[in-house]
Amino acid sequence: MPALSSEPWLTLEAEVAPPQLFGKGEGFERRCVPITRGIVRGRLTGTGLPGGTDWQRILPDGTTDLEAHYAFETDRGELVEVTSNGLRSGPPETMRALLAGEKVDPALIYFRTAMRFRSESPRLREFTTRLFIGVGRREPDRVLLDVYAVE
Repeated sequence: MPALSSEPWLTLEAEVAPPQLFGKGEGFERRCVPITRGIVRGRLTGTGLPGGTDWQRILPDGTTDLEAHYAFETDRGELVEVTSNGLRSGPPETMRALLAGEKVDPALIYFRTAMRFRSESPRLREFTTRLFIGVGRREPDRVLLDVYAVE
């Protein structure tokens, strides 16, 4: 049975702009959170590039389906594309506070995402040929992810 790496391969810190709201329909609210920049640490180091987005479907209890697409540049100049599909949930009152932009206790929130990295750099092959799981924490102006390899 596959296991996760015991230590994160990467830690990603993404700064985000206020959400853009697209209205309600089909039983959920749709919104988009622009990713403005970021920091990458761990087996790779680099800088998150502006222009990424995190599309979200928010259910009435606050459970949020996440689809993020963004990029970063390593300190060696390699470009890396990131796709991430995840889920964030918790007690409805905590989720309401989180969605309102308030700081909440991260221990009350389940935030996991399946991640893929793509790059033309041969040096990054070990990243582009694996799946990863991100364990996240949302703060009012940023998202922090510890990224573990699925072994």
